[in-house]
Amino acid sequence: MLKTRVPKTEILQKTREQGLVSLDMVEAVVIENNGKISILKKSENQEVKVLEDVTIIE
Repeated sequence: MLKTRVPKTEILQKTREQGLVSLDMVEAVVIENNGKISILKKSENQEVKVLEDVTIIE
């Protein structure tokens, strides 16, 4: 799998579209198979099961 370079400005835009005002409020940023970006909000009560099949690239 190749690393994908996504401009920080694009991530910030998607974050704002979700109503979040800070990256501290983001659990994960996922590039979906269709190329779209999904922003997962942090939540104290949420289990992160939706990330089970996600490959983490650092």
